[in-house]
Amino acid sequence: MNTKNYIITTLLALTPLLLSAQELTVQSFSLSPTEIIPASDQRLDLNGTACALVKVQIVNDIDRVEGNVIGDVINRGAEKWVFVTDGTKELRLYPKSHLPLQIICKDFDIESLESKRVYILRLSSNQSVEAPTEPDKIQKEPERHYTIPVKIEEKKDDEADIQMETKEGLVSPPRKRKVFFNIGLGYNALSIMGPSAFIGLNIGAHNIEGGAIIGLNKVEGINFYQASNSAFMGTYNFSAMRFYARYGYDIKAGSLILLTPQIGAAINQISGTEIRRSTSGVNLFGKASGIITSVGCRLNWCLSKSIRFQITPEYDFCIKGDRGFNIIKESNSKIASWSDGLNVNAGLVLHF
Repeated sequence: MNTKNYIITTLLALTPLLLSAQELTVQSFSLSPTEIIPASDQRLDLNGTACALVKVQIVNDIDRVEGNVIGDVINRGAEKWVFVTDGTKELRLYPKSHLPLQIICKDFDIESLESKRVYILRLSSNQSVEAPTEPDKIQKEPERHYTIPVKIEEKKDDEADIQMETKEGLVSPPRKRKVFFNIGLGYNALSIMGPSAFIGLNIGAHNIEGGAIIGLNKVEGINFYQASNSAFMGTYNFSAMRFYARYGYDIKAGSLILLTPQIGAAINQISGTEIRRSTSGVNLFGKASGIITSVGCRLNWCLSKSIRFQITPEYDFCIKGDRGFNIIKESNSKIASWSDGLNVNAGLVLHF
């Protein structure tokens, strides 16, 4: 075989490979303002937030998509549905028989993909068909139609239990829950130091909770005297317990992070254990109560769909206390910090 024939043979052998690995181009990528995501197809991220939907219009299949993708790609013939988390700014597509394609939202005047919105991504290649290795074997690919049977069972509430029948069996797509409960266990520091627990209710992004903190730190050996004649009345050891209620609003700060500004009110109960007193004295400081208000912001890190780690810095203000509470608070700066000042709580929250 001479050199000329060798070159021609090599080019003919490489031609199918060169034509099959075509580079795709983006014809358009934009928001479809009139389209909505069907309730049966909606998907949620780990925080329960509805995803955005990107409809990729491409003839060939897609091997995979990289980015903040939730679940598998849905094949609707020439249209592939890709669900991504709210705030996604770029995707990387790996179509079959084509080079990978990086999609950056800002290149198409899209700041980021928004929850519950539908976007259309239209792709094309320079050649519409792939060149066959032998001209006499050219065949047109028959047009295929796909049907996904859907089974709907009526429910007592407004939502339907929708199942899609696939080769693997019946698959129920995720749907948004608007109401769920929380249980939290943690530890409190800086003011009242000790274990804490709460139970709460979420309605959408709004949440309310009630809980308690058991103080383990004590102030010991506080002496009290009569103001008129400085006569000794008694010596006490003090500890505290708090019962509180809070309201908060969840703000998404990332795919796994939630910020929850909170405002609340609490009752601080200070208990005094009398360890010594005069014969004529009475136990005046056995129990005292004060009303506290607090403002703070909880940082939630989602460890899984139902478990979060939380840390909550807040600032407490004492707005009112009974006579014994005010006297005890003024007697010692550490006791005063149980009602006024910075407070931090950290722990785990379970959703169900």
